Amino acid sequence: MQQSGHGQHRLKEAHEEGSEVTRPLKEEPFPPAITVILIDGYSRSNKSNRPKYNANNDKGDLPIFGFKEDDESWEILNNTSDRVLWKSDDFSTIIQDEDGKEIPEWTQDFESRYPEDYFDATQLQEFATWLKSTDQEQATGTTLPSPVVYNGTQYTNDTAAYRLAKFKAELADYVEMDSTFYYYIFTELFLMVDSRAKNAFPSFIGSAI
Repeated sequence: MQQSGHGQHRLKEAHEEGSEVTRPLKEEPFPPAITVILIDGYSRSNKSNRPKYNANNDKGDLPIFGFKEDDESWEILNNTSDRVLWKSDDFSTIIQDEDGKEIPEWTQDFESRYPEDYFDATQLQEFATWLKSTDQEQATGTTLPSPVVYNGTQYTNDTAAYRLAKFKAELADYVEMDSTFYYYIFTELFLMVDSRAKNAFPSFIGSAI
């Protein structure tokens, strides 16, 4: 999504003044209109216009998402760490912030949007652990504890092929498929590469993954 002209002007002024330049929390565009012309059959004489508007919502406007008790929504804060790339399920490391206070390292990668000020990452870690277990680049080649059959094929070692088969077979156990496919295709179509990690909001509806 492009930044509004008003927002660009404010950032330009701040830059020229030498003050801190920050990105706005939400867009402030003029509402764009898309006019849909409906044609009755083959006749162009009977047309009607239905404008559609989008004024955009702040990402902190939680009621519009319909979250309820026991739901969770996490904002991904960067594009670079192994955790947000789902290559690590380390949620135990403790670091010191700039004030010397000890904090969980994972809070540098994820921030709870719903509920606010929420730090129970149990479900998030479970999801990360599963995704890491399907990462083909991390296949070890070692013997599995016991043979596993996916789609009629038996796997005895932790190979890239085994991990891919595991991902395909178990994906529906961890994500809502229609929503996931829509999001993937939408970000692919509009080249929204920044929304595959940072700006994505993995969310859990209900008390169990």
